[in-house]
Amino acid sequence: MFQEFAPVSHRMLNGSTTSQIKEFCKIINFMVETGGDLENAVSTCFLEHASQVGVRKIIALYLSKEAKQELR
Repeated sequence: MFQEFAPVSHRMLNGSTTSQIKEFCKIINFMVETGGDLENAVSTCFLEHASQVGVRKIIALYLSKEAKQELR
């Protein structure tokens, strides 16, 4: 899912409200906190490429400490 989402994430998140971005980040935080396959998927396919796809600045403020450690 995140491999498909990453390339379009900037356009989608840039057009989102603050509330929508916060809700999206809650999902990201949950996945990182859960660990295992969920954490691996979101970290490897999305957070590690956040700068490359232009969303790091959009999401960083709303990520947990653990999720921020996966940002690149």
